Amino acid sequence: MPTRRDIFTNCNYYHVFDKTLDKKKVFFEPSYCKIFLQTLEFYSFGNHTTSFSLFRRMNTDLKNEYMQNHFTDKRKIVQLMCYTLMPNHYHFLLQQRSYGGIQQFVSNLINSFTRYCNRLHGRKGPLFLPQFKSVSILSLQQLLYTSKYIHLNPVKSGLVESVDDLIHYKWTSYHEYMGYRRKGLVNTGRIIRHFDFSTDRYKKYLIGNNELT
Repeated sequence: MPTRRDIFTNCNYYHVFDKTLDKKKVFFEPSYCKIFLQTLEFYSFGNHTTSFSLFRRMNTDLKNEYMQNHFTDKRKIVQLMCYTLMPNHYHFLLQQRSYGGIQQFVSNLINSFTRYCNRLHGRKGPLFLPQFKSVSILSLQQLLYTSKYIHLNPVKSGLVESVDDLIHYKWTSYHEYMGYRRKGLVNTGRIIRHFDFSTDRYKKYLIGNNELT
């Protein structure tokens, strides 16, 4: 990836997003979305001694041993707070946990996923634009609004008709925030606590004033 001028600071939050070249719909097939999220979880930890592709080929016992040794809090380089995968782009709300963590995470994730797709289709070259975009989160209000913006992307784009219908769109952390899916991939507490840990209050926040700018 090209050298960035962005300065990412540990413990701060960032909205990170990018889209595919030629608006290619790589997140339209469930199998691709699943692999992308598995790759995301793997590379949210640092100091790996193997690649994700080799990790996937390990037997169950070796995988469990590797995860016990490497999937530890002290190895976290980013913490995912929210995400949505759209057919031709993605949105993350990330907290950087170690120096250079966001750039390392995105680079490893996109490179690994691109290699996976290229092998399947016998193609070469990148899938995504070479420079991901980022917005620094400067206030609590912006943090909450960014989570709202990310979760409402499928509604805004017309993939689903309403917030109620987000239950039918699998590729978003909205399910974790509503308690429909395990929270291992994302940390919901930093945001949901401002709604007294109430899923109903958070959902009302998403519904209220749906104007996205």
